[in-house]
Amino acid sequence: MELKPLWRQIPKIEHLKLTQTPKSIVTCRVCRGQRIVAVESSVFHTYTFKKCLLCKGTGVMSNDDGTYDRR
Repeated sequence: MELKPLWRQIPKIEHLKLTQTPKSIVTCRVCRGQRIVAVESSVFHTYTFKKCLLCKGTGVMSNDDGTYDRR
């Protein structure tokens, strides 16, 4: 009897949800992998593009709740 190898195709980062694979890297939920966000000025009502505040401009984040910055 010959054993067949067990393998599973790895899903793309864009398709992962935060709860699918515990303690792994997923697409940032704020910038959605684009690495920049638009921040509106409350005084001048203009938009400034900055690095994402959650993932610090990397486009990915950990889905472990313990690593989030509690503010």
